[in-house]
Amino acid sequence: RDLTNNIGVAAGDGYFSNLNQRWSDFERVFCDDQSNAGMIACTTPGNPMKNRDIEVSKTIFGEDTIDLIDNPDNVLAVKTVVHNILNKRVLPSIKAGELKSATGRENLLAKRSYIARMSVPAAAISNVIGDRVSAGEQMDELRELREAAGIPTNEIEEDSKPSKREIRQAMVEKLWSPSHYISLEDSPEQAMAEYTQMKAQNLMGLYEMINKTELLGSMLSVELGMMLEDIKPDNSSNTRSVR
Repeated sequence: RDLTNNIGVAAGDGYFSNLNQRWSDFERVFCDDQSNAGMIACTTPGNPMKNRDIEVSKTIFGEDTIDLIDNPDNVLAVKTVVHNILNKRVLPSIKAGELKSATGRENLLAKRSYIARMSVPAAAISNVIGDRVSAGEQMDELRELREAAGIPTNEIEEDSKPSKREIRQAMVEKLWSPSHYISLEDSPEQAMAEYTQMKAQNLMGLYEMINKTELLGSMLSVELGMMLEDIKPDNSSNTRSVR
């Protein structure tokens, strides 16, 4: 919506409106008063969310589950860190009068092409984030499962509203627990059920690998397209030259 300058978002009024909104978010939420040699005025010094707009290791990979339901600052952090990773440029709107000319129409369509290309790496990053977003449903049994596997309580999410990533992690941790295998020893039926579950997990993992491979292939296609765009016909010969 920012890149298309939609009505109702800061970018709808142009680049500088979007810049002012991003700067306001930075000062209020992400500002680090020690950065820029201390020559910066943060509206909330010591904010626990400082630098979350650039620290991918904390914002995306810091926890198995990212709370985007009850924490609006997390929502803003994820949105902003994706923006910063991609270095998305908010281009100015094309005025109505300009759209009557071939140049104006070409500029608008070129901007849409840029947006399409940016959406591919954005989808790849969003896929990683999506695995870590809380599903919003209480699952106390998952906490019990992780505790039984010997995971320290300080490493387990307190709200027990896990993401797909945390659920998958809990299923793997269960296989680390000796007590789990002891419980299967006297129950052939339970052992067979466990085997079936593991086969299902392997199948789900294969689907995940296929999905991520498709995203990677799409990103390579975009990169190849951008490389080919720089190859122009040489009017003086039948060969092609790279500018």
